[in-house]
Amino acid sequence: MRPSTSNLGNALVNIPGRIPDAIDHYRVALRINPELAEAHYNLGLALLSEPRQIPEAITQFEAALRIRTDFTFAREIVARWRAAQR
Repeated sequence: MRPSTSNLGNALVNIPGRIPDAIDHYRVALRINPELAEAHYNLGLALLSEPRQIPEAITQFEAALRIRTDFTFAREIVARWRAAQR
């Protein structure tokens, strides 16, 4: 596991214009270790910045929940999205 790759994504996501780079780093982290619930969650958050990426963001939140069923923030986002789809 290389948490530094995911950590770099966390740093980049807060710099204006660097969200695409953050997304790339989260994807690399998940290729290295697909069981990083936090990387799935953070990737989902970054993807929410692009409305056309919302379905993929929800998929990432759901992946985080499969890994860590107690991931409250991910569960709340998925629940709100599902409620809005009704």
